[in-house]
Amino acid sequence: MFCMFGVQLETGKNRFQRMMETHPKQYDYCINKLGCGKVLDYINVPYTEYKEEDVLFDIGEYSG
Repeated sequence: MFCMFGVQLETGKNRFQRMMETHPKQYDYCINKLGCGKVLDYINVPYTEYKEEDVLFDIGEYSG
C-alpha cells in the first residue's frame, strides 16, 4: 500500500490520491508518519486532491 515504485508514471489519480479518499487513516500514517510526503514532494508527485493540471505526462499524447 505504501510502495512508491513507479508512482510518477501513473496517469489520472495516483495511488496516494486514491488512498486519501478510501483509506484516510493509512494515508495520514504513510504521508506524515513514514515521511512519504517529503519524498513525493522531492520527486514532484502530487499526493493531495487530484487536479487535471497535476498530470505531468499523458501516455495518450505520445506519438512515438
